Amino acid sequence: ITDSVESELLSEILNNYLNRMADIAIKWGGTIDKFIGDAVMVFFGDPEVIDDQTHAVNCVKMALEMKDELGRLAEAWRKKGITETLQIRIGINTGFCTVGNFGSESRMDYTIIGGNVNLASRLESIAKPNSIYISGSTYNLIKDTFTTVSIGNVQVKGIHHPIEVYEITGLPDTEEKLIPEEKKDFIKMTKEGFIINSMIFNMSGASASDKAKMLSSLKSAIKIIEGSSEGKTSQ
Repeated sequence: ITDSVESELLSEILNNYLNRMADIAIKWGGTIDKFIGDAVMVFFGDPEVIDDQTHAVNCVKMALEMKDELGRLAEAWRKKGITETLQIRIGINTGFCTVGNFGSESRMDYTIIGGNVNLASRLESIAKPNSIYISGSTYNLIKDTFTTVSIGNVQVKGIHHPIEVYEITGLPDTEEKLIPEEKKDFIKMTKEGFIINSMIFNMSGASASDKAKMLSSLKSAIKIIEGSSEGKTSQ
């Protein structure tokens, strides 16, 4: 993208993206550690501590909303001339970290350090585009709240033993706990029929939850069209 657009437009898009991701992180109780290029580093549990399970669940909900939001941002950017398909990777791990001010006498940063931070970064780096990878420790805290698929035991850089890895596929049945009513589906019902919102399908990047939402919306649209030919408005 940097080779195909002006730097001013790239700066506008990057700031727009980081601003929306930061808003979502704060919404779910995350603390923004830093921005690293186009990446966002977020942690939970400091300065406000609830409990490990709540933090893990909120973190995964944050990740799902970030992934969903990127699709909406991409549609707006497309109108500005950004035709590339932009995707997101997210890695989540749960464990103890050291939190504090680190740096030099002239500049200090409030940040987290430790092996568990490194593991979250490794999970992000091995994740497929448009996917959310979590460690076994996070999985044990969220397995009753979200649907997942096992990736297996994976050897990652800097960790001397294989890591149990899972991919988040969504919330059971629906995402109604995560997404506002007007954004649950790609289809919006009207008195006259329906409106289908922008729907971008990527065969290699779409998650199971994205596919289910798209399929449900398209089925609803087909039923309405079929019903209209018979003088019906069923869905």
